[in-house]
Amino acid sequence: MILIFWRILQCYMSIALKVLRCIFHMIQWKF
Repeated sequence: MILIFWRILQCYMSIALKVLRCIFHMIQWKF
């Protein structure tokens, strides 16, 4: 049960990092 939760958490973290990187690149392009 804990392993499944940890796997889901890692997946969400990787998605969040990709989204943040995309937003950061968009901000860099604007300025």
